Amino acid sequence: MRTISIAVWLLLVAGCGGPRPSAEDANDPNSTAGSPTLWDFRLPVDAPRDSELQDELNAIDRLLLADLSIDPDRRACGVLDLGRYRPTRPLRRPAASIRYAAIEPDRLVDGGSVPLIGVLLGYFEDHPDERLDPRTRSELESLVHHPSNELAADYTRRIGLERLAQIYRSSRYRLYEDGIGGLWSGQPDGTDAPSLPDPDGGRSPAMTVRQVLRYFLMLEQGALVSPRVSREMRAIFEAPDLELEDSGFVRGLRGRDVTLIRKNGDGDERHLDVARIAIPLPGGFEHVLLLAAAVEHPRGDEYLARLAAAIVDVLPHPPGPHPTLHRLVALEDLGLVDAPDAGQESSIFELAHPADRALVSWNAACPPDGGVAIDVRVGRRATASWSPFLEIGYSGSMPPARRPKSFDRAPGTRVEIDALRSERRFDRVQYRVRTNGPIRLDNLAVTVSDLSGRPHTVPAPESWSGARRAEPHRSRAVRIPVPYRSQRDESPELAPRICSPTSLSMVLAYYGVEVTTEAVARATRDPDFDLYGNWQRAIQAAFEFGVPGYLSAYASLDDLADLIEVGVPPIVSIRASTGELSGAPYEETEGHLLVVTGFDESGDVLVNDPAATDADSGRRAYRRDELAWQRSGGVTYVLRGPGTD
Repeated sequence: MRTISIAVWLLLVAGCGGPRPSAEDANDPNSTAGSPTLWDFRLPVDAPRDSELQDELNAIDRLLLADLSIDPDRRACGVLDLGRYRPTRPLRRPAASIRYAAIEPDRLVDGGSVPLIGVLLGYFEDHPDERLDPRTRSELESLVHHPSNELAADYTRRIGLERLAQIYRSSRYRLYEDGIGGLWSGQPDGTDAPSLPDPDGGRSPAMTVRQVLRYFLMLEQGALVSPRVSREMRAIFEAPDLELEDSGFVRGLRGRDVTLIRKNGDGDERHLDVARIAIPLPGGFEHVLLLAAAVEHPRGDEYLARLAAAIVDVLPHPPGPHPTLHRLVALEDLGLVDAPDAGQESSIFELAHPADRALVSWNAACPPDGGVAIDVRVGRRATASWSPFLEIGYSGSMPPARRPKSFDRAPGTRVEIDALRSERRFDRVQYRVRTNGPIRLDNLAVTVSDLSGRPHTVPAPESWSGARRAEPHRSRAVRIPVPYRSQRDESPELAPRICSPTSLSMVLAYYGVEVTTEAVARATRDPDFDLYGNWQRAIQAAFEFGVPGYLSAYASLDDLADLIEVGVPPIVSIRASTGELSGAPYEETEGHLLVVTGFDESGDVLVNDPAATDADSGRRAYRRDELAWQRSGGVTYVLRGPGTD
């Protein structure tokens, strides 16, 4: 039960300066004008704890200390639950709704690189009106995300340790309080300049959990320097071109639908993390949590990861699973291509969100002795780095000498039969076409996906499939009359392996192309891996039979509904564990393809499942919440048919 009263909060925030709610807010019947708001609160040393949240934090901490054999004297942690609000109107949050819990929040610890957030503040305190040039912005982003000793020393020297101490101890910020401690900067490792130990603990650099929470709280409030500068600082923390280090809170929140900005610091057995964690909610709302912890132990990073995962699960709005994200970035008709040697390179496709998979498909008209190979490379803008070009597939006749095996793998990047996967996410992609003779190349498509589940600093744009959350289904009842075929009608040796060509043959028949399932299987077989389920070869085979198309990926059944509405039956790749897909003609499947033909009145998915024995059992409805084609990364064949846009 929460017992914090408005009167108590009025005492706590008395004397806090800063902008007040506007006249517009004051006239709004839902406004908190006249009452203390989120803006007013500064997390003083005697801030009352929310009993319910404190009990949850204590229980999580006890479990982690016992499991990881960590001494209670070697950790500190704290959490500020700011609740649910629209991030554009945070001033409306009443201060009394903030929930605070902490364990040893004023324990002074070695700060590692975390106090560089104070150097960032110091820079803007001394340059409040500066419009950052690209070089300075890049350096400040690196200072927060991936600081070198040289860069940290340079900016610390520009501002000066005495000036930083003055800012931290000022009545405006109180990020360091005499007799208690707090945020404190020192000279970075590897520099010869004299340091300035903090007055209370003699540490340099130093931090406390409460004061780094206060810093992030003031950043949220727009109270660091000015609202404009706070927005600028927030953008530096976001730095979407820079990947968050996969440690601590980020590692713990992998697979959760959150965004976060953070500053972490590790060294020897020291593990530090502070973050703003946002859980997206319907209607443009977020549930916002500020979390900080410091642990000195070999397993400290595991403590941080498990703390973050556990604390978000006890919130009133815990995060759901992280969505898979997909974006069709290229669908090009190249026409006649003759690129036998170095190949013909595409333009560079810049991504608005990082990805870790690329799918490529094409429709190639090859002469009897001709062929085409497609290579792909991926890179990172921030580091101006690229993988080598890797061959992702070919059609027609390509002499072995023209297909070097070194093209299928590079450090951290590899081609897995028909998809390029990268251990590190990328934000740019480019393809290259190599030919054996002149080739007509149509419908060359590139789709990128983020399947990593890794939190990012900003949400993906809504143009990415999967970025729109918690939408009610909008598919109307409709069924496309796709003829049914069963893969079990083929020979016992072939039948278990041909769900892809069987599904393909059904859609070809729908478009008026009558060809046997066995013939489609021959056309789709991948001789390099002896497979009938190669996604690219399925798309190319359909084209050779007269039906153009492309390979894509989707995260939402509403995306499939868009195809159904225009008469295009998608073929989707699914996975299902035992009992997950009610009524399916199989207990489980590690990989299976079927045709989506529409939706029924309840929104469930109508399919032609080639694994059934006949049309009566193969034309079925699968529950909307059970059709887990996302487990196969949302892979979808889109066959548009002759004359289809």
